[in-house]
Amino acid sequence: MAGQTRTKTISARVPLDLALMTHSLAENKQRPVTDIVVSALYMYLASEIVGFCRYCCEVNEDSSAFCQRCGRPLTREEEGEISQIVADPGFERLIRRIMQEEFQYCFETYHKP
Repeated sequence: MAGQTRTKTISARVPLDLALMTHSLAENKQRPVTDIVVSALYMYLASEIVGFCRYCCEVNEDSSAFCQRCGRPLTREEEGEISQIVADPGFERLIRRIMQEEFQYCFETYHKP
């Protein structure tokens, strides 16, 4: 099992306005929708977890100005249009639901009695 990557597909109902906003932004930036969603997720986590690096996902000391792993600044600056996705109330509900499902999946997979 060493070296194998665990993958899991998560499907969720996304509010129509959030889906349209995400798709439109992906088209404008000529990036896949998945990239936009991941950027928004990392931005959300950076706003919720002090010291979270949205570039490499390292959680640093609260007082760190730069990431201890990748060296990038730990700023709370938001990435223009992506911040609109993060600010959408449907996005936070969606992220919380996905995190709950992922926690349940990990618990059931790795903590079987």
